[in-house]
Amino acid sequence: MTVLLPQAEKSPHWQDWITLLAGVILVAATFVLEMESAAVSLNCYLVGGALVAAALAALFMPAIWEEVIVLLLGLWLLASPWVLDFSMMHNITSLTIGVAVITLICASWVIQEENRFAS
Repeated sequence: MTVLLPQAEKSPHWQDWITLLAGVILVAATFVLEMESAAVSLNCYLVGGALVAAALAALFMPAIWEEVIVLLLGLWLLASPWVLDFSMMHNITSLTIGVAVITLICASWVIQEENRFAS
């Protein structure tokens, strides 16, 4: 006899809180750090805001698509210093790469956890 148990509701992952904090730091950096280029400032502001939005969505409505968006934003942050040509601004390059690495690790971790529990 097989007993079917109801699936547990998806709960937010602790990694989503880290992603939220990383997004807030990136947005705050646009006001704190002196950015010489409007494009760089806009990039940090928009990507940070998108990270905050995706993290909030993941916290309140957990689904895999939020993690995919965070993963894509992390990849963009990793490439943006060279695409937008601000790699010579070491503070901002370090910040964007640091946030990129954090978001990539967190999103990958959650995706791996979800895939492991799904099977």
